[in-house]
Amino acid sequence: MKQDLERILKPLSADEKLDVIEYLTASLRESDVPLTEAQRKIVREREVIYKTGNTELHSWEDVKKSIRSDQ
Repeated sequence: MKQDLERILKPLSADEKLDVIEYLTASLRESDVPLTEAQRKIVREREVIYKTGNTELHSWEDVKKSIRSDQ
């Protein structure tokens, strides 16, 4: 399967690869991705930072533009 995916994905443009990533991420449910305790700790820490307003937020569209402009 890995070879099939590599054959299909390798020729895609960066924009197309980002679209595939977006689709796959959206298709996952929270229960599909179990977190370790260390990962849960990071999520809790980041949640505190987010709730206190001590972070700069970016839309997914802005993140994609940034990724694409770096290539």
